[in-house]
Amino acid sequence: SDVYKRQVINKTNSEVLYFDDWKIGLSACTSHNPSGEEVKMMTYEFRILSKLVTYPNHTLSHNQVRELMGLGDKTSDGRSINMLVGKVRRKIEGNSSDAAKYIKTIRNQG
Repeated sequence: SDVYKRQVINKTNSEVLYFDDWKIGLSACTSHNPSGEEVKMMTYEFRILSKLVTYPNHTLSHNQVRELMGLGDKTSDGRSINMLVGKVRRKIEGNSSDAAKYIKTIRNQG
C-alpha cells in the first residue's frame, strides 16, 4: 500500500501549526497559504492535512491515515485515501508537474 511522508514542518503550539509559510488553525479548521489567503478544504481533506502536519517526517500507511481521520475499521479502499491525499496535495502544492514538495508518496511500504 502507499505510504505518505512529509517534509520538515515547524510546530509552534497546539492550536496553530506552521509549515513553510502555511498556517494551519487546528481549532478553527482553517488553512492559509503563504499569501495569507484561506484555502478551503473539505472536512476529510483538512483532517488529512492537519494529521500530516502534526506528524512531520513520519511515514503513514493507508490504515494509519484512515485511523487518524477517525474512520477506524470502516471499509474504505486505498483509492479513496489516495484521492483525498491527491486533493490535499493539489491544494497546497498546486498543479505543478514538479516533484512533490510537502507530501510524498512512497510506494510498496507500510
